[in-house]
Amino acid sequence: MFVLEAFAFIDAAIRPSRAFVAADKQTKQFWLVLIGLSSLVTLWFGPLGLFGLGLVGVVAASVYLLD
Repeated sequence: MFVLEAFAFIDAAIRPSRAFVAADKQTKQFWLVLIGLSSLVTLWFGPLGLFGLGLVGVVAASVYLLD
């Protein structure tokens, strides 16, 4: 789970900000904060820790990558 989130975070970090706006997506900063925080939660508490936020992070990373 953490590897998927880390990959999505790195991918979002290397993409130019213009690409997010051009594709009518959320901003680059939005995705970096969302995926970054969820990656930290998964790393610290495990996939089901802290009220299942690890699973929320996987969903967020998957939506980013599939979108």
